[in-house]
Amino acid sequence: MKFRMVFAVTAGLVLGLTGCETSRNNTSWETDGFVLTAANSNTREAHGGKGIGPVREVDLESLSADRAEEGAALFVRRCSACHRLDEKLIGPALKGVTERRQPEWILNWILNTDIMAERDPDSLELLKSFLTQMTNQKLDVHDAESILVFFREYDRGNVENPVKPIPNAVAGISTEVPVQDESDAGDAATTTTETN
Repeated sequence: MKFRMVFAVTAGLVLGLTGCETSRNNTSWETDGFVLTAANSNTREAHGGKGIGPVREVDLESLSADRAEEGAALFVRRCSACHRLDEKLIGPALKGVTERRQPEWILNWILNTDIMAERDPDSLELLKSFLTQMTNQKLDVHDAESILVFFREYDRGNVENPVKPIPNAVAGISTEVPVQDESDAGDAATTTTETN
């Protein structure tokens, strides 16, 4: 009886840990034989500033500007909770990202977020600056390319920002937040402070 319990617990741990590792590494992606080793994992030179992941080359000319609208819609639905184009939010402002980063890096970041956040030097710098890792949105290559096209067209001035800034007061709703008055912590007396 004791042997069965120890065996069941051990087997459960091994299977559980293996399952977590497999799902985290996105093993279903085609990597063209790319093998990440300790020697090449943390240098820009090792991957030429293109990031770590399934994307080796991007033919920008083959990506139609017509996909910018689809990319904008995806950006609003999947990215705008943490990103704005013109201002920092939870993550960095993305205006000019196509000028700062290679298209391969942008696609690898979108598609392979977890590994990039662990091993890519530029991603590690972002993590230091923003203290939060981007959530893997589990997008496919087509969707990631559409977002890239949107970023490129926005940086060129060909499309508008689809995310409108939130005004300080919307339709008469106050942006003031009640704060408990420390001088009389036992009462419900409050003061208000501006949130900005």
